[in-house]
Amino acid sequence: MTERGVTLSHFKRLVTGGWHGNIKVQRSWTVQQCVDLFVRVRSEETRCCLFDLVPTECTGRPTYFISHTWSRTLEALLSLLEVYLGPKVQQGEDPIIWLDIYAINQHPYVCRGQLKNEDVANLESDSGHGGHTLLPGQPVRGSNADLVPV
Repeated sequence: MTERGVTLSHFKRLVTGGWHGNIKVQRSWTVQQCVDLFVRVRSEETRCCLFDLVPTECTGRPTYFISHTWSRTLEALLSLLEVYLGPKVQQGEDPIIWLDIYAINQHPYVCRGQLKNEDVANLESDSGHGGHTLLPGQPVRGSNADLVPV
């Protein structure tokens, strides 16, 4: 699961691109709304994770693991990532990020009356991604951004 990274530019197109199939993603949606109104709907037929539907040229091994709150808007999350990763983009890179809305299957199944998700169960054992972890919500030293590298 730690190999399920997407380019920052792909996430930006998701947030700013408007229509994706028959769904218009709204910048003002929270991450939770994006999962409920887009991710689950878009992947319902195959019940796969969104990563499986991303063109391979927009995927790779992530160097940034993004841990965030689902109450944050897509626009705010993108803005924070652009502030922190902007220098990489200016150098011609397209950073590859790990975001749970892509990497984790958002279609849990029921087992013995409880919701289960193998991706969530395997997250702890897969967490050795070897890159940077960004936690939106705390300031980066020397910046007015809202991210902290760990």
